[in-house]
Amino acid sequence: MRELLTDPHAACIRKPTLQDASAIHALIERAAANGDVLPRRVEEIAEGIRDFQVYEDESGIVGCCAAHVDTARLAEIRSLVVHPEVRARGIGHALVRASIEEAREIGIPHVYALTRKVPFFEKLGFYITTMDRLPQKVFKDCERCPRYHACDETAVMLDLAAVETPAIVEV
Repeated sequence: MRELLTDPHAACIRKPTLQDASAIHALIERAAANGDVLPRRVEEIAEGIRDFQVYEDESGIVGCCAAHVDTARLAEIRSLVVHPEVRARGIGHALVRASIEEAREIGIPHVYALTRKVPFFEKLGFYITTMDRLPQKVFKDCERCPRYHACDETAVMLDLAAVETPAIVEV
């Protein structure tokens, strides 16, 4: 467990268990209803549970993020959600850093995200890239997106060899 606050029992980022799939699903569904992320079925979350990191505080799981491996050289940061009541506390950045660290640990040299929140990712060292730099297979989930034919997301990339291992910061 990665402790984030002074009180080690108050909050942490951790790998979820299968029992957490429903809580992750609830977070994602709420954000998907607003168009912030793609919806995911609870079965899909359970199948990819090892991709996820969760942020848990005394009220339960209030944040999640996944690093989904697309190829041996590329992983996607996706399903980043922080409950509205705890936003602007650094939880999102901490979740992405934990996902980046995990990608680095397994040897992935590049991570990317498709986002409408470019400044958020730029603060973490990502740079804007073009969609055509990504392999076609990364767009398979896009077919489920309501904005599929009018995509308003920007591709951002982080080359892990070019940056230090991100530190987990206090939130």
